[in-house]
Amino acid sequence: MGDEGKAISDALAFWKQFNLRQKSNEIDSQILKIYDKEQASTENRKNLAKVTKELGSLSEKAKLKAIRPVIRAYQMEIDQLTQRATFSENALIGIYKGLCDAPDPTAHLDAAVKNLGKLRKFEVRSTQNLSSSLGPISASNYNLSHRKRLQGFARSFIVMRKNSRA
Repeated sequence: MGDEGKAISDALAFWKQFNLRQKSNEIDSQILKIYDKEQASTENRKNLAKVTKELGSLSEKAKLKAIRPVIRAYQMEIDQLTQRATFSENALIGIYKGLCDAPDPTAHLDAAVKNLGKLRKFEVRSTQNLSSSLGPISASNYNLSHRKRLQGFARSFIVMRKNSRA
């Protein structure tokens, strides 16, 4: 196997081991989790905005009592955003790690397409050569077949002639 064949073989082995279909399912699952976390974060930000607005309308004394739960809510949201970012980063890094060593299949696919073209041309030429080589054989087979039919007619004619004389 030449260098090109080995490169194609190595690329094929990599992509079989990579298991693109399984990776695609994993990525789909991760994307759904990221989307869910994003939706929850949007809802939490709306609630925080509402609580913060309500906090502004309270008296100073009431604000001091109400500020502690609001600060905890902000801290929880910051923690959730951090978890969401970490999850998203890990998902991206996982995809990157899987693909960073992947051989670029375009060169191999291009070579395969060119080889298919050559194979088709070879196939056409071979068929043409075979047809031209078989031409005389086909003609002689036709002549032989035609000759056998004529001999059969001749025998039938001779038999009919004998029967008519008798």
